[in-house]
Amino acid sequence: MWKVRCLVQLCVITLTLSHPAAALAQERSTIFGTFRANLAVVDNARDDVLDDMGFQLAGSVGRPLATDFAGVVELAVTTVSHHTVSYPCAFPGCSSVSRPSDTALSLAPGFQWYTTAGARKVAFTLTPGMLWFVSHPAGTRTIVPQIGARFEIGWLLPDGPRFGLGLGVDWWGSDGTMPRWAVPFGLTVGVR
Repeated sequence: MWKVRCLVQLCVITLTLSHPAAALAQERSTIFGTFRANLAVVDNARDDVLDDMGFQLAGSVGRPLATDFAGVVELAVTTVSHHTVSYPCAFPGCSSVSRPSDTALSLAPGFQWYTTAGARKVAFTLTPGMLWFVSHPAGTRTIVPQIGARFEIGWLLPDGPRFGLGLGVDWWGSDGTMPRWAVPFGLTVGVR
């Protein structure tokens, strides 16, 4: 049932982005894009400690819906490298457990609230969507809901792209040994 709701949300956001409000029809429509390269600290769902590291590459496309408010669609790839877990023991035959890395693709429509002041732009983006763990074997739950929230601040170069810094948090509705939280932070590049 939640898959149907997420699909309906994706359709509504896509239709909204392709048909902006009538009030904006008289303004020059502006489509913007953002690319993010992040490091990500990840919780592997085994405990409450963010203990694994990964990388996240994400791109988003958006369109203003009102003053200081835009609709966005984001596509991201996240790769998580897990640490080797060693179990201390005092008898022979102790072993360590090494888990393979996880790779996940996410597609998330959402909304962005932003403000600009001169050459600076500050934005908050909320993106609920779906996440697909591509590295897990068949038969395991590999498609899970995802909610992302991020804060970005950027500076516009003269007649060029906007460079900035971003910090976010992603919740992935996974369980077991799959990652469930990610805290991506890194650089953003935006173009109009």
